Amino acid sequence: AVISFRRTPPPNSSSSSWKVDRTSGLGCGVSGHNRQRASVFGVNCCEPSGECFADCLGLVFWEVVLALSDEDRGQIVDVSLDLVDERKSVLVVAPTSSGKTSISYYCVSAVLANNRDMDKPPASVAYVAPTQSLINQAAADLRGRYPDASIQRWTTQGITGDIARCEILLTTPENFEKLLIAPEWDPFVERLKRGYAILDEVHCMGEEGGEVWERALVMMPCPFLALSATLANKEPLAEWLNKLHDDTVHVVTHSTCWAHLISFMYANSELHPVHPFAALSQAQDWLGQEGM
Repeated sequence: AVISFRRTPPPNSSSSSWKVDRTSGLGCGVSGHNRQRASVFGVNCCEPSGECFADCLGLVFWEVVLALSDEDRGQIVDVSLDLVDERKSVLVVAPTSSGKTSISYYCVSAVLANNRDMDKPPASVAYVAPTQSLINQAAADLRGRYPDASIQRWTTQGITGDIARCEILLTTPENFEKLLIAPEWDPFVERLKRGYAILDEVHCMGEEGGEVWERALVMMPCPFLALSATLANKEPLAEWLNKLHDDTVHVVTHSTCWAHLISFMYANSELHPVHPFAALSQAQDWLGQEGM
């Protein structure tokens, strides 16, 4: 299936939206399973006319999932979302701009959709990142995408609100460990057991102080989504995680980067492009060692 995107105003509306259509078949051509997924993201799919319109939240899903080839979707996005639907833990190792963030949004959206069902007990998502700057960035993004959700932060600057009943908690590994240990946070942990934990930049486990990530993974009370763009030893890590969690952790890898990344150096109030070889030290000069 070839899915194309173009900006077009929805019927009877002066605002712009995104129109998703398919070159062949009835309607938008999205399967019933993906229609259910799309509804989680806020996409109304599909009208008999063959047109369906997505808001900015749904666009994240459709851009990443439907605009990719079948092979690429199978490698990272579709496989990961299937595992999330089955409440499995997933280790995703893929370059920047390859769909990792969209998978994490799917976890968040699924938990929020669960909480809209009054017949189901409430669940929560914990987003764990190594630095406060990443947490602040993610919090701003999540608040923009989920304005009605209860979102709180626990960083070095303290706690922003009522963690016990929040739907999305953003915190550091150190505070996440405290949350899993201290009985006072049991109400949130009970909600978390019905939700998901998102571990961003999980390769920081190999850096100084990384043992806090290990302890948190040992105590993890729920399925988790571990994300990294640079994790080199994913197989040993996955083997260790499966020993901890009874072979329920799956590894999804991808090698294609959709964005052309260029390094720059800021000097004298100007940006200067940096060649990748400029990052090599003398000890790393393997070209010279090989006589090339």
